[in-house]
Amino acid sequence: MLSEYYEIVVFTAGLKDYANFILDDFDKENLISRRLYRDSCSFRRGIYMKDLTKVRKDLQKVIIIDNIAENFALQPNNGI
Repeated sequence: MLSEYYEIVVFTAGLKDYANFILDDFDKENLISRRLYRDSCSFRRGIYMKDLTKVRKDLQKVIIIDNIAENFALQPNNGI
């Protein structure tokens, strides 16, 4: 499992209550170590941008997988 080798963090632009409802159902084995929500995002140009320094200060070991590239525009080299 990935959680044996990596810290799994979910960083969503969703609201906390909604995200937890989905994640609690999805993560039955508690493999997600941390959850970050919309209140951890920066709202710029109409987009909720995810600042990955809130996950870890040293970004050399951080990747973000997101369906919208603008969401990780603050650290584009870390995104897929």
